[in-house]
Amino acid sequence: MGTTDSNRRELSRSYQWSTRHVHLVGNTLKLKRKVPTVEATEVLDRLVDCHSDELPRLESPADYGDMTVVDVAAADDLDEHSKLVLEWAHSAWAAWEHHHERSKSGPSSGRPLSLHEQS
Repeated sequence: MGTTDSNRRELSRSYQWSTRHVHLVGNTLKLKRKVPTVEATEVLDRLVDCHSDELPRLESPADYGDMTVVDVAAADDLDEHSKLVLEWAHSAWAAWEHHHERSKSGPSSGRPLSLHEQS
């Protein structure tokens, strides 16, 4: 039995909702909790592996912020690129302010994200 266009659209929507939460949690870990990249990636991997079906639906902000990937792509060198990526992350973080509290807790439990939680 094949996947219908309707099923594909629903899977795509579901993926989009969950990736929004995962990216917001990633920004929380990196920008606000100053978690090293390797450790933040491990937390995000556990979040996706163990809780992907529990991730909340996050509505998009009316305004995505002052920067886009186009701004980052305009960098002339690696140093400027790194600087612009960080600025873009802060811009996106500010745009999603209405979901900041949700990014600080686990998927449906409401308990704080643990950097050392086992799956």
